[in-house]
Amino acid sequence: MIPERALIQPDHKTEIRKTDQFPTYPTPDVGKYRQAEKILGYDPLFDINAYKGLADLKPQVSEEEFDRRKTQLNLRTRHNLETALGERFKVEISQVTYQVIDGNLQSPEHDERFIEIIKRGQRYRQKNGSKETAREHAEVEGFARAEKILTDPRFDGVKIIIISPRGQNDSMYQHNFFDIWEKHGDCVTISRYTTSTTYKQFMKAAAAFDQFNNLPQNPCDADFLKTPLLTYKSLEPILALFPPDGNTITRQELEEITAICSQLIINYVNNPLLKTYNALLNFADALAGKAPGLEAIIRKTAHFQTYSTPDVGSLVNYFGSFPVRQVAAGCGLQTDFSSIVSGQLSVVNSPFSVAEFGKSCPECQTSADHFHCPREKGGCGGKIPSGAGITKCPHCSLTKEQAGSNCA
Repeated sequence: MIPERALIQPDHKTEIRKTDQFPTYPTPDVGKYRQAEKILGYDPLFDINAYKGLADLKPQVSEEEFDRRKTQLNLRTRHNLETALGERFKVEISQVTYQVIDGNLQSPEHDERFIEIIKRGQRYRQKNGSKETAREHAEVEGFARAEKILTDPRFDGVKIIIISPRGQNDSMYQHNFFDIWEKHGDCVTISRYTTSTTYKQFMKAAAAFDQFNNLPQNPCDADFLKTPLLTYKSLEPILALFPPDGNTITRQELEEITAICSQLIINYVNNPLLKTYNALLNFADALAGKAPGLEAIIRKTAHFQTYSTPDVGSLVNYFGSFPVRQVAAGCGLQTDFSSIVSGQLSVVNSPFSVAEFGKSCPECQTSADHFHCPREKGGCGGKIPSGAGITKCPHCSLTKEQAGSNCA
């Protein structure tokens, strides 16, 4: 997994000036925060529902199983917050590691194959009227192909590149990036790089890496996504063919920002509230110099790790009260929630990938593994935990065999 940056404290090599009293500063100009349509790229309401759903499961599972699920949900939530910060500042590279289990990739954050999460997200998008089903189907297809290749011993040492171009102007997928897959033992690491590469440059790079690729003459975004490129080249010549995005921060800078925000992240994990999430984004903006009206609260020196931070309660109360600078994050905006209608919240939780729509149950928005007692088979629709040895619905006594399907 990506290192738990929320648990890492910055290495203070210079003197930090302590803040004895939390000061008051003028309210910044909020007009610039209100210029774009409100579409969320990350939705804390899903986290709130996920923890509520986990609490509801507590009477139905053993203490050991509950603790395991809580640890897993905490890990997933921390990772999601760190990912949201990376997207917000367009980090130049991010990484995630999957375990290879029986030929399938699986994340420690989930109790199922990751391909199932992507498929569930694709089905959810299609069910809810997606206009980009070709792209979303292609993402499923590309992931499945890459997974099959990397777990095949005949391709030992190969790298796989999957290109994910920005969609059209009306697309919800506005990030431009590529992934490099590498297998090391029983783990697969996927490194994601943001880039300013055009479609024409993507095509040229694809030909340079894999002359036997099946891309058409004028490929669209879906064509790239479903076509894993195979190469044995080292990293340097690969990166040389993809112009970097000039408006990014380095991974080290992101790690330093995340480390300083660690107490806000921990506070959110312990009690996910919208105000805490808003405070995290605003405080991180101030650290990165992205919010001129807020950054004066931080005493800036040569590096991010030398900031002085007030107590977490003061941070939440102060930074959580301001509107959040809007930032396009793939399919949506990271912003505050005062003017978001509830109908939008259920369809906008995918920063980069259709997989984001599959990480929470579309029926109840919780993340714990479960299925629903099917109403169409005479059930009550109640939530039943998976993998806990429960053979019939604790709410209406319908058997698990009669229920027949997992949450999807």
